[in-house]
Amino acid sequence: MGQRRCHPPLRARPRRLLARHRRHCVSKANWDSILKAYRFSEATDTDGNQLIENTKFGHGWVEGGPLRPAHEEIYMQGLWIEASRNMIELAQAMGDGTMASRAKDHAERTRAAMEQTYWLADRGFYAFSTRLPTTETPEAEPGPNRAVRQARMNELSKARLIDEDTVLPAVPRGGTRCWMSARSSR
Repeated sequence: MGQRRCHPPLRARPRRLLARHRRHCVSKANWDSILKAYRFSEATDTDGNQLIENTKFGHGWVEGGPLRPAHEEIYMQGLWIEASRNMIELAQAMGDGTMASRAKDHAERTRAAMEQTYWLADRGFYAFSTRLPTTETPEAEPGPNRAVRQARMNELSKARLIDEDTVLPAVPRGGTRCWMSARSSR
């Protein structure tokens, strides 16, 4: 009596119980909201290239500075792929095969488009974002190394693919290391 045992149905049918639990947790009201949010994100691919966009819908985590305005960011694509993969499971649990199939299609197509768009094979890393052409002259925000950042922003002003985080030149060399040693000596 002192030893607890796993309830036999939990050992015998974990997938069926998990599916029932998901259906119970995702009520109809929640499912409608989830679908609405998913469809909003889905609609942000206005040019049909399988990449979700920031331009007309808010700019994700890039709130300003030299990286703005990013049209399509790689991290947003990763989030969209993961959201689509999770939507497959949710849609299946809710019995919505059409949405599950659509989400699977989005995950696969966005992954392929992301690799094709962002991978810089000659440099061995991924680009940060795409960018729409602009007539505005970029201006570096005040701070350390402003002239260096301004020069790099001028070089990137006509680029359609942003291949680096242009904020990094603003961090003084050794600044992080000095901060870390000061913290560790406390």
